[in-house]
Amino acid sequence: MFHLRFSTVKNGFDLSMVAISAGLCLFHHCPFYGIGVGTVLSALLLGRVIKLFELLPLSGA
Repeated sequence: MFHLRFSTVKNGFDLSMVAISAGLCLFHHCPFYGIGVGTVLSALLLGRVIKLFELLPLSGA
């Protein structure tokens, strides 16, 4: 429909969810509960790993 790669949408969605969660934590003056290094790294890197698989040539059988 929008002709965007899944990896681009996944990366944008993950980063926006982390940003919204961090923003809500700051707004409500509560600790970043559940937002750790693994969450941030996953949001940053998972879309890029998926992009590597999207760019692999398919060997059709």
